Amino acid sequence: MLISIKIGVDIDGVILATQEKFCEEYNKMNYDVRTIEDFKGWDFYEDWGVVREYCMNLYKHIFLMYIPLIDKNIPQYLEQLNKKYNVDIVTARPMSSMSIWKQLKKVGIEMNTHYRLIKLSGEKYSLNYDYLIDDNPNLAIKITERRLNQKLLLFTQNWNKELICNGSIVRIDNWEEIMRFFDK
Repeated sequence: MLISIKIGVDIDGVILATQEKFCEEYNKMNYDVRTIEDFKGWDFYEDWGVVREYCMNLYKHIFLMYIPLIDKNIPQYLEQLNKKYNVDIVTARPMSSMSIWKQLKKVGIEMNTHYRLIKLSGEKYSLNYDYLIDDNPNLAIKITERRLNQKLLLFTQNWNKELICNGSIVRIDNWEEIMRFFDK
């Protein structure tokens, strides 16, 4: 039985290990040894002394590559959630829904089985979701400031560890915790 709760799930840093792939490609191109631990904030490129546009172009490049899942069980978790709730993929990626669909399909995540729609939006807080699952600390701040009637499950990553969660922001460390949250 489908419950009318709407869940929006981010891709990068929540479903796919995008930042690990970013480090791998960045290191190849720059003869560097960056790791996921070097992402200290959302605007990591400032700490690295790199121009933002360079990083954005590198992201566009890796978005076309195979990027592994953060957790091998994510397809099963998404399928379970999608059977009970309305699950969509929500991303700020600068690419078409078709490109995202193809990339998710490569890792075993299929439309209708694991999610219903792909929504592209840089303003995720303005979308009509009861729950967002995301790793963006700026999204957490926006939701808190606007006092929206929505909850953010903030997926812990290095770039959001400093953010204090309360009220409508719930810290989640892994997909097992996400599943426990919705099993309540």
